[in-house]
Amino acid sequence: STVADRQTLMSTAANAFHDPQSPDVYRALSGMGDPEIGSGSATFDDDFWSTTDPTEIALLRRLLPSNESAADGSYWFNNSNCRVKQPLETLRQRIEMLGAKSAYIDQWIAVQRAAFSACSDRQDSTHTSKVPALPAAMPTHDKRIARLQLADRPYQQATALFYASRMAAAARAFNRIARSSSPHRYYARYMAIAIEAGTQVDRYEYKPLVAVSHSIADARRLLADQSAPAAVRQYAYELIGWIGANNQGLEARRAQVRQALDALELPLIKLTSDTQAQGHYADARDTRKFLFSPLDDAAGIWNGDIPSALTGTRAMAEAARTDPLAEWMIFPRSPFSPPTDAWDSGNSWALATEPKGAARVRAELMRLAPDPANAANPWAHETLMWSNSYNPSLWVMVDRERARAMTTSDQGVLDASDLDFYHQARTAVMYGGRLGLDAAVARLSASADRDGLIWAGAVSESLRYLMSTSRIADAREMRDRLGLNAMAQAEDKTVDTDGVIRSSGILDLLLLLAEDEDHLVPLLSNRSYDQAPLLNRLSINELRHLAERSGVPMEDRAAFARTAWTRTYALGRTVDARLNRLMRTLNPEITGDWLSRPGEAIKPGNRDALQDVLKTPGLNLPIDTYGRHRAIPGSLAPGPGLQNIDHNKRDETNWWCPWRTQTNDDLLDDALAGTIADLEGDTPFDADDSPSLWDQHQEPFLRAIRASSFLLRSSDATEITALTKLRSAPEILTLRTIDWVEHPGLFGGRKGQADALAAAIVTTRWGCDWAGAHGVYSRAAFRLLHQRFPLSDAAKRTKYWFDCNGACDADADGEKKNPRDPGLPSAPSLPSVPKREKALVRVIWSVASTRLQ
Repeated sequence: STVADRQTLMSTAANAFHDPQSPDVYRALSGMGDPEIGSGSATFDDDFWSTTDPTEIALLRRLLPSNESAADGSYWFNNSNCRVKQPLETLRQRIEMLGAKSAYIDQWIAVQRAAFSACSDRQDSTHTSKVPALPAAMPTHDKRIARLQLADRPYQQATALFYASRMAAAARAFNRIARSSSPHRYYARYMAIAIEAGTQVDRYEYKPLVAVSHSIADARRLLADQSAPAAVRQYAYELIGWIGANNQGLEARRAQVRQALDALELPLIKLTSDTQAQGHYADARDTRKFLFSPLDDAAGIWNGDIPSALTGTRAMAEAARTDPLAEWMIFPRSPFSPPTDAWDSGNSWALATEPKGAARVRAELMRLAPDPANAANPWAHETLMWSNSYNPSLWVMVDRERARAMTTSDQGVLDASDLDFYHQARTAVMYGGRLGLDAAVARLSASADRDGLIWAGAVSESLRYLMSTSRIADAREMRDRLGLNAMAQAEDKTVDTDGVIRSSGILDLLLLLAEDEDHLVPLLSNRSYDQAPLLNRLSINELRHLAERSGVPMEDRAAFARTAWTRTYALGRTVDARLNRLMRTLNPEITGDWLSRPGEAIKPGNRDALQDVLKTPGLNLPIDTYGRHRAIPGSLAPGPGLQNIDHNKRDETNWWCPWRTQTNDDLLDDALAGTIADLEGDTPFDADDSPSLWDQHQEPFLRAIRASSFLLRSSDATEITALTKLRSAPEILTLRTIDWVEHPGLFGGRKGQADALAAAIVTTRWGCDWAGAHGVYSRAAFRLLHQRFPLSDAAKRTKYWFDCNGACDADADGEKKNPRDPGLPSAPSLPSVPKREKALVRVIWSVASTRLQ
């Protein structure tokens, strides 16, 4: 096969890998043939009609002139619960017969709009509306038009009854048309069946008029009537599923399940040649999981332990007794399976738990696949997915499948190869001891698709399992033998497209595994913000050391220097000349207009540096905050970048807040849980109903990884403690500015003070607001600005001071509580500062100055 063909096949195999219980996989493995039908639906949402077809647009404009909207060349027509398909088809036919300018076309449209008025103007309280009066019939001597009008008006009158929720009357009217020779008889027959089955105008209520068995039988007869238009037979097909979904009785569910299985078991030649059959297959496959639910007891599908409310599950379990595909789809999912989609976090090997009834599941597999090496039996592959022991002899089968997969386009071979390779590697790593690990690593190392999803999944899960069970040395050996650090370094790190090392989560594992700086540096990739929860624990000294290393990407060096400089300054320490020069060299876009000099040490009282920080909101304690790095100049939403205030988020994105111990510890815990146990953002310390491997191994792992990981060992506990006691940037910067204005010094000038006061007030508007109210020092700076510099531009543009900008009260952990939004405070009057307030301001800056010094 060509390279392109190979990529397509591997993509399909990857989908099967994530969803091994799908009918596609069973068909491929059993020899029925995977039709390779993509996701999609044969149904059509009639509430909205979107089209780019000029003919369709013209028809819809005439039929629904007031409900049109256009965007990007597509036209959307809101049908307001009116069912448009049949009227639109009738309009098209009438125009073909009579011409677009025929008077009857205008008459037909007027009558149809009158019928539609009942569905577009319904009363919410009763869900009914008056039956609209149709315009009088058009007088005509044209026998053809008279015949058409005689057929059309009864159908339009019946639809008006339906839209007015006169369901019994509408069903009778449609049934009369269905028994006639009207050209609308098949549509009328469907509408009568649908109304009696319980459909309502809004499509959500369910009010059947006859027994469900009667409706299903009627729908099946219409479906089998080859004289009916294909669209009507499609409606009948969909109606059976609709009845099952709404009735949810066992009889209705049985019909729904049987119909889905029939669609999924069609011969391959039918599925590759019949577009309607393809639509039915895609619908049944994509919606199959709405038919049945996983059971708490995995053996419930055999022992009948199925809750009575789960009628779909019961119907599928009944079908599974005689239908192998039904048993395959409802078969309990392996606890070691990868995620099925983006909303399913999957089962990391480190989290795998034996479900209730697992012994019964394995007994059933022994019955279905007595020879686990028989690759021709689809259940042999399922057996390996459930295996909790290592069988070295199965490598013969797996190696043979991997070799064939490189030379064939047979989807069954590809599916088997991927599933078996992944799970044989799993059992070798989990249960095979040293020999099993060697066998798995040797085959991973020799694999021809080292950039593939299955290879990456096996590697990432192997590393996770080894690390979670404190086998750190084994994990590092696997890393080195597979050359993972070199692969990470070789990936293109300047574009947004992720390579396999990053997209599979392997990169985070390697970061934690790094035992020293030399092993860490190759993993840095101009995107340190992606690993910020791990890298943020690095000490100031280590951050500046990494910023000085030439092998570190420039963007990371800049971020490390920026963070080290900001933490040092915020802690009230002197930024030595070497760090200051490094900061200026690596961050010219934000330091180019700074007043302080690059080669000098920056002491806490440096007033030039104070002005620099006041105008640089991107200075913060975390390596990156809220995506400032993603700024795209010139775009519709360019983002604040590092230079500008983020007006969208004002909590910790502008300047800094104190280091929140609990929050940052939780972030680290989440990063460890997500990295090692593949828990999507969930802390591993939450109690669970059943203990997992992670629950058993988390404490030993944490001890082992904290002792051996360079990232975690490079944290400075004293420094972290100091950061937690730090005051917020608005408070520090405003008090330093007030101190400067009140005490300029013997030779100090006033230049820059007005702008500094205005800038300080800006920090109280847009800076940290969860650590407490800013009002005391914001108001003091405001009064000082307007008292000392009343005619300055800074005073003129500063009309308010700020206290709470949302939720400014903090609990013991610094979390938000008691949210309130008083809005912008009005500008206070500008008399001289009262004595009590002067004394308060002096106390504030005096205490703060002493603390900062």
